[in-house]
Amino acid sequence: MYKQTLFGFQSPIVAGIIETFAFLLYTSFIEFAWGTEYGGFLYYIGITVVFILVSLYIFIGAITKYEYAVLDTELILRKYVRGQIMRIYSINLVRSNCIYCNKGLRFLTTSAKETKRLFVPGFEPFRKKCAIVFTDRDGVRRKLIFKPDKELDEEIYRIKTAKW
Repeated sequence: MYKQTLFGFQSPIVAGIIETFAFLLYTSFIEFAWGTEYGGFLYYIGITVVFILVSLYIFIGAITKYEYAVLDTELILRKYVRGQIMRIYSINLVRSNCIYCNKGLRFLTTSAKETKRLFVPGFEPFRKKCAIVFTDRDGVRRKLIFKPDKELDEEIYRIKTAKW
């Protein structure tokens, strides 16, 4: 068994510092446009919407944690929100229709139109490093985008390419 854990922000202090920086940046954009020709209603609405989305993204990254584990021939994904398990996905890597793709070189994945994407909030730098497309228990085709460490990638690749 091999296990990998990904945190959005391991410390809430880091999320707080980033949120403070975002708020100061927001106020500086408002101050920049105040009383000028740029200071229209749409500008203020646009800046406010961007600030709210960034704040929401930081909040989700602060409370979410993902855990990946390879057990025999199965990839298990656990999503934790505030320390409690929210969802568990179990993906059989052998004799299944799941497709594993690392940097687009090894396997091809289906287009996003056919699948519901499972994003990893707070991990924007890790996106599109690796994807696995599978059908969950509800019969919904999903695409999971994540960044495995080297050992997890080798383990999944070994299982997917072995002759069973």
